[in-house]
Amino acid sequence: MKASLTVLAGGFVLLAALPALAHHSVAAEFDASKRFTVTGKVTKVDEHEIELEVSQGVKVRVVKSMLSDVRPHGAKAAND
Repeated sequence: MKASLTVLAGGFVLLAALPALAHHSVAAEFDASKRFTVTGKVTKVDEHEIELEVSQGVKVRVVKSMLSDVRPHGAKAAND
């Protein structure tokens, strides 16, 4: 009886760990050395961040020091 409870408890522990195995490392998919372009409407500017609306109702905050360029509407992006 004690052995079957131990096996049962061990099974529950393994089942509880399965969702953690499904998560992937962001570092495995994100390359910080690559440049990318974010297009959106500037909705807010403060001392350290700029808030962009990239889609209707979807806002993203970007750290100013991470930006290399901000272009006016209609200007061609550097990597296009």
